[in-house]
Amino acid sequence: MADLDRIRRFSLSTALVLLTLSIAGVALEPDARISPMGFPLRLTRPNLLPIGIAVAVFYGMVRFYYYGIMLGTSPYRKRRDILDSLYAEGAGSGKRVPLYFGPTKFRTTPWHWDRERVESRAAEIPSSFPKFAGARVSATVVSDTFTDENGEPCSSYAVELQIPVRCRIAALVQDLDYAAPVWFTFLALLLFVFQLSRTAA
Repeated sequence: MADLDRIRRFSLSTALVLLTLSIAGVALEPDARISPMGFPLRLTRPNLLPIGIAVAVFYGMVRFYYYGIMLGTSPYRKRRDILDSLYAEGAGSGKRVPLYFGPTKFRTTPWHWDRERVESRAAEIPSSFPKFAGARVSATVVSDTFTDENGEPCSSYAVELQIPVRCRIAALVQDLDYAAPVWFTFLALLLFVFQLSRTAA
């Protein structure tokens, strides 16, 4: 698996450079000289430098999207899968619960006979949602006792969850931050193309 931290830094830093060039309208003089790593270089076609940066930005965006979102498990995907596996109190049957608002009371389904497995689930789900403004996800293991076909008492277990809207709003901020190498670089490229078209016109 690729190093997502490096891909993220590359994507965001090149996008920031491109965005700065586009907004500030930086232009290099013909035969401009630069000294990367102490080596003097002369740019004979400085107008192509922003295009090269734009290509690097596009490459970083596609690479992060592939490794970080398509192949990896983003915080959004993890939370989406969790909510899709829960029963939401008050939600209509078959309706998908919105990730950032909507019902706050949930229960795992189906009920399970293995208490340890259910307790492990109860410990796993709250850590997938951020704590925010004093709000946090609470999880409680509940049980139901019934009699099997042989007349023996049996128990099954589930997890009842309270997922506050504040935690889900904080999750939105976290998801936007995680996906910044995609949407931020896309905005930088869009602005660059807009400025390029204005210059050409």
